[in-house]
Amino acid sequence: MIKKKFRNPFDISIRAAVLLLFMFQIFPNCKSGDIKGSSDSSVSTDILEDDSFFTAPALNGEAFRVLITEEGYFYKNVSDGGKIERKPDPGGDSEQFRKFKKYNDEYDFKDWTLTAILKVRLNPHRGELEHIEYFQGHNPKTWQSGNLFQEDLSRFDFVFPENEITVFEFLVSYEWRIKKRSGLSEEEARRRAIEYLNSQVRGR
Repeated sequence: MIKKKFRNPFDISIRAAVLLLFMFQIFPNCKSGDIKGSSDSSVSTDILEDDSFFTAPALNGEAFRVLITEEGYFYKNVSDGGKIERKPDPGGDSEQFRKFKKYNDEYDFKDWTLTAILKVRLNPHRGELEHIEYFQGHNPKTWQSGNLFQEDLSRFDFVFPENEITVFEFLVSYEWRIKKRSGLSEEEARRRAIEYLNSQVRGR
């Protein structure tokens, strides 16, 4: 039995410090703003070719990118050489998308772009997931997004077109975009921001 090891991206003291910083970011800026790289309602699968998240040059060791928006769940292989691929899992993608959408209602008091990079190690003989952790300096902003990113990645299965496991350590980048709810007043946004911050401190 392969034991998967996941690291909690925050302890409570670090989380509290980050949330204090959010207080200064959220309250003076409750009016809607643009999300970098956001797609409009006409988005299609062309997002894989056109969106800045997918078209930016790959990082050293980066193999996959996952984008979650209001329109859907998208992933792309950005590695060179075609030595590793993610096994298609449309049912799993749909289930994970529903989970992300559920939390949109908690976060949509402002515009968010939640990002993270995870480091993956596979068993070099079987190609199965063996270890996942957040790449240094690229932890997510919220503990809930951290949990969702890890949960999503932990279900991935990989295939090796050349029938040889030569890639067994790599990076996976995540981006989750949430838009501020249309018509939300500044006072309501402020109230929901306080509720959200309180829930994060409690580590719900």
